[in-house]
Amino acid sequence: MERHQFDQLLKQTAQTVEQALLDREVYSPSLALLKSDPCLSELSKAQNYSLMAGGKRIRPVLVMQVCAALGGESQSALPFACAIEM
Repeated sequence: MERHQFDQLLKQTAQTVEQALLDREVYSPSLALLKSDPCLSELSKAQNYSLMAGGKRIRPVLVMQVCAALGGESQSALPFACAIEM
């Protein structure tokens, strides 16, 4: 794999993970409850700030690429990749 291809793969996978992390409340309604409780709302804000601080998301990229290398569908590893990033 050439450097340009690797950079593109890293960017695409990071974008996929970012979107999944943003959509996490859709998949876990209990996370939405955090926002309704005033005390837990502050905790939710702190978690979100830390989680969405950015970066290359190399850990979830590795999870998804190992899945693909072992013959699986990398998209099926997305929940695990997000869990590793969390």
